[in-house]
Amino acid sequence: LRYLNTRVIEAINGLLSQGRADPIIIVQGDHGPGAMLKWSNPEDSNLTERVSILNALHLPGDGNADVYEGMTPVNTFRVILNHYFRTEFELLRDSTYFSTFAKPYALTEVPAEATWPVANGG
Repeated sequence: LRYLNTRVIEAINGLLSQGRADPIIIVQGDHGPGAMLKWSNPEDSNLTERVSILNALHLPGDGNADVYEGMTPVNTFRVILNHYFRTEFELLRDSTYFSTFAKPYALTEVPAEATWPVANGG
């Protein structure tokens, strides 16, 4: 983890120091750690910890204007493409789902109030 963190920071610093146009940078994870997850009993787990992801965005100019609290990864690229490239992708419903290893296609929606809000920083 320390090695990976160092490499990610080096990569980001390298992108930012190239002297060209300020880049769009997205560092995104697919799930949280799951240290408090009980695969056999999700109802007795901390699903917030499992479904909370890293969604770190460096958006030049006023790119953060369209980022909103509760935005899930399904809309990250839609928001960015719509803002910077004037596309018109419809935003999808922000939903988070969980499934167990035993039943990977039996999806259970995790209530929005159980997920952590997006940090809207620079």
